[in-house]
This record gives sequence, C-alpha cells and structure tokens, in this order.
Amino acid sequence: MKLNLNADKIAQMNGMSFNDAVQFALSIIDSAHKNSVDSTDKMKMVRLKYNISIKKNTVQLMKMFYDIMLSGEGHAVKGSNWKKQYGGKF
Repeated sequence: MKLNLNADKIAQMNGMSFNDAVQFALSIIDSAHKNSVDSTDKMKMVRLKYNISIKKNTVQLMKMFYDIMLSGEGHAVKGSNWKKQYGGKF
C-alpha cells in the first residue's frame, strides 16, 4: 500500500476540526487501499484505521501521518516498534 503523503497534505489537517481530520485521514488510507489486493496491505489498512480511531486530537493524528511520510522517505527509526508493527515502508 502506497500512501500519497506530503507535508502540505498533512498540514491541511491543522485547520480542521478533529472529526474532519479523521475523515480526511481515512480518505487518504481508503484511496491508497483501492488499488491494492495484497492481504498484507489489508492488514496494514485495518491497523492504520485502528490507530486513527484511538487518537485523541488532530495533533496526534498529524504526528502519525508525519511519521508515516518520513518512514516512506527512509527517515524512520531503525528497529522501532512502528516499523515492526507495519512491516516496512508505505
């Protein structure tokens, strides 16, 4: 699953209410998932949606997406729980 993320897209969440930011985040995940048939990608999608559901505010949600973006660019922390949880880059 390849999420089409950039800093500008994530920054759009900054001015949104939390509920709107959650819907925006879910739409990003759903659009990336449409073209994927890999069962591993489906598990990642389910886990991402769960992680979105447990966030308490827009800042936490934005941090999660910045972490995903940085990981996709090769700037993840080696051996992190995040990498272990999702098993590779997005």
